[in-house]
Amino acid sequence: MPLQYPCSYEALSRFPLYQSATEYIEQRGTPPPWNPRKLVKRWYDADAPHSVRRTVVYSDCVTGLVIGGVPEVDTCAFSREEAATVNIPPVGWAEATLGEVPLPIRPLLPNEELFVDMRFGGVIGVRDKRVPTDTGLLVEIHALCQRIATKLGA
Repeated sequence: MPLQYPCSYEALSRFPLYQSATEYIEQRGTPPPWNPRKLVKRWYDADAPHSVRRTVVYSDCVTGLVIGGVPEVDTCAFSREEAATVNIPPVGWAEATLGEVPLPIRPLLPNEELFVDMRFGGVIGVRDKRVPTDTGLLVEIHALCQRIATKLGA
């Protein structure tokens, strides 16, 4: 199913992604015990336990950092055990966490790019590079105009 741009970079996740312990419970059952001394990890790789290597390497991980206005994508490595499990705070957890484990994403398509959306507090998103951002039009209006132009043969 094609993405609706712009969207969160989480839409590019290579693995199931759980926003809360409740969501994990609904889809998978009881989560592993929460360890507040470790980073939050909301995804897991079901193939990791079957890896012939002790370390699983993911080439495209969104770290959550922004360097020079561009979201950082880096290579990340995890033990098989780390890659195959989650570390999600329990329902009602209100204390600060240490941060989040970088999220492995699929390779970007030629028309896609990561960006920092300042309209929503600097969240990292993905957009279609073919859609101009300096026209002053909302993305939805631009897309509508593109469809109309296509129907008119322009």
